[in-house]
Amino acid sequence: MRNIHTREQFNALAQKMIGLRLSEVAYYEIEDNEPGYLYKTDIGHFLDFGLDLVAEDGRCFSILWDDTFFQFGVGIYSHSAAKQIRVDRRWVVTKNSEWAPFIGETIKSAEVFWSLVEVSENGSQRTRIYYPQDIILTFSNERRIYISASEWWEPNQEVKGLSDNILVVFSDRIAAQHKLAHFVLNS
Repeated sequence: MRNIHTREQFNALAQKMIGLRLSEVAYYEIEDNEPGYLYKTDIGHFLDFGLDLVAEDGRCFSILWDDTFFQFGVGIYSHSAAKQIRVDRRWVVTKNSEWAPFIGETIKSAEVFWSLVEVSENGSQRTRIYYPQDIILTFSNERRIYISASEWWEPNQEVKGLSDNILVVFSDRIAAQHKLAHFVLNS
């Protein structure tokens, strides 16, 4: 993804996931955290780094937290996350009950949702930066997965975006409850 510099290029890469027939999903964690990923049954899976989506034809896309546009965004790579991170913390979650309805299904749309942050350095004029916050993958069975640069914020017991974590949500209702993707527009 290092050759991605514009929203158009990023959106075009997301579109390349269309047609991928999902055969395996793996999660990746960096080594400065407890082993494993956070699983909250009422929300989804919280990952400290990202995931691989592997197709039946061998193609692989990884979705990771990334700093291409801003330090807390979603990144898409057309290869395994293993090329971005050198750790042994990889979990194949293909047989997880939340992922089961998506295995063997084909991605029929990939929608990127951009957020805006304003930053200033050393009191200078504020700069507006757009970055990819959420991705919705819609599958051939009409089910959706929401992937967000978000984390579980323990002090407030809430999902917090603009994060160096990846949240995977398997339900429209939960995505709406936590204002992910297009649901943020209706809040």
